[in-house]
Amino acid sequence: MEAALLFFMQALAVVGHTPEQVITDGHASYPRAVRETLGDQVLHRTKKYLNNCLEQDHRGIRTTVVSHAWFWKPYLGCPLLLCF
Repeated sequence: MEAALLFFMQALAVVGHTPEQVITDGHASYPRAVRETLGDQVLHRTKKYLNNCLEQDHRGIRTTVVSHAWFWKPYLGCPLLLCF
């Protein structure tokens, strides 16, 4: 609980204003820490992957790269290149 309080106090000091919503992973100490440091007006959301925008953003690129990974392996890509 103490670590969560310190985290939200530091985050508030860095940002400089109270956010409209806070997204966490659902740890038991976060709701109380959010209420005590940021107030009751802040919406606290606990969705598992909601705060992972970067991970979700490159999902389309990753599927393309993984599906073409065979091309980068010399022992699999060379027969294809020899055809041309």
